[in-house]
Amino acid sequence: LVSSGEGTLVLRVVAPDQGEDRDRFILSLLDKLQGADVICPVLISATDGSVVPLLRLGAHEPRRSWLTTFVPGTPWVERLDDPAVAFAVGRGLAHLDEGLDCPSEPASCGQTPWDLTRPQGALALIEGVPLGADGPRIRDGLRELEESVLPALGDTPRQPIHNDANPDNVLLTAQGEVGFIDFGDAVLAPRTVELAVTGSY
Repeated sequence: LVSSGEGTLVLRVVAPDQGEDRDRFILSLLDKLQGADVICPVLISATDGSVVPLLRLGAHEPRRSWLTTFVPGTPWVERLDDPAVAFAVGRGLAHLDEGLDCPSEPASCGQTPWDLTRPQGALALIEGVPLGADGPRIRDGLRELEESVLPALGDTPRQPIHNDANPDNVLLTAQGEVGFIDFGDAVLAPRTVELAVTGSY
């Protein structure tokens, strides 16, 4: 968090291994949502007009970064037991995906291991993670997703989705509205994947 004359802002420092195509995709979604009546972070330009300035952290190589407004609200995780809130979140998620939809599919969303339509990425990622007794179940689940679920999606239209509407990334405003933060895992996928990801939490 960064305090300024414009209030509280959020500085996101991009991971060193994130490709610039991921930056462009995520930033294009935030830009598109500004006219969609969706509660989400708003991009703030640097003094030189750039949206992704380089940030030098000590003696390390400069890192790409961007600045957004802070979205106030109560995290959904604090109201998980309220069916009315769950209904509001579902409605808000549908409104979000409607705002993210676009006539033509973006050329690329970059690579991320958190893309359910490409489970090989997650399989490769977990190879280096000590999963213990849950390992076989997780690997079997990802393989079943690849072999049985994804073929059933067939030619289902794909669009940009948030892809990480977990209870910490969904905020409830004092006015009863729903907001979304952290678009860092956004991907191109069928809308049903959005529901599957959110439901898994």
